[in-house]
Amino acid sequence: MSSSNQIGYQWKPTTNKIIQQKKKDVSKLNAFDETGISLCIPFAFKNITPNKVFAVMKNPTILYKNGDKVRGSFGFIERIDYILRRDGNKTYFVHFRANSWNFNNATGLQALNNMKEGKDIEIINDKWGHFWKVSISKAERPEEEQEEQDEQDEPDDTDSDKEEFQIYPKFELSYNDEFPNITNEVALAVELASAEADAANEVALAVALAVSGSEEIPEEEKTKEA
Repeated sequence: MSSSNQIGYQWKPTTNKIIQQKKKDVSKLNAFDETGISLCIPFAFKNITPNKVFAVMKNPTILYKNGDKVRGSFGFIERIDYILRRDGNKTYFVHFRANSWNFNNATGLQALNNMKEGKDIEIINDKWGHFWKVSISKAERPEEEQEEQDEQDEPDDTDSDKEEFQIYPKFELSYNDEFPNITNEVALAVELASAEADAANEVALAVALAVSGSEEIPEEEKTKEA
């Protein structure tokens, strides 16, 4: 099974023709133990981590067509690569060290022979019996990247069977080119708050004076009473 359904094309300005690129199939090379066997898991959910793949593939349990489940041993896993699919999930490539395939294990030997014949094998990946389809990789093994590059931390695979999503609130910024001067914005806010407080105090004082004035006896009434 191909690791990608994408089709490449090439175009030259001298000919003005579009030609479909031929895919290079290196599955035969990837099936040789002398150069290191490379396997492909075309589809794995996006929450599956390399640690999870390693834990499953180091001692895989193979599901046969008749329903039998047999645990086997493949070999020494040198590294695991993955790419992100266009649907958001992953394709994994499991690369074994050269001359490390376990030919003494009957299950591993039968699995390799089946994959050499172009067949997929099914490897159970959890306690519920879900499985990955695995085949010989048709893609060329990339060169190993140097470790001084920035490493990306993978999430803990203890909850790898659960998908986690983080939802962030939407922020709407009304600024065109740059953020405002925070100091000036704060000073303006304090000044406006102070002005509003003074206005409120004046209103309260006016109301208080009006109430107290209505309770006093006018001077004319005081004269009549005298």
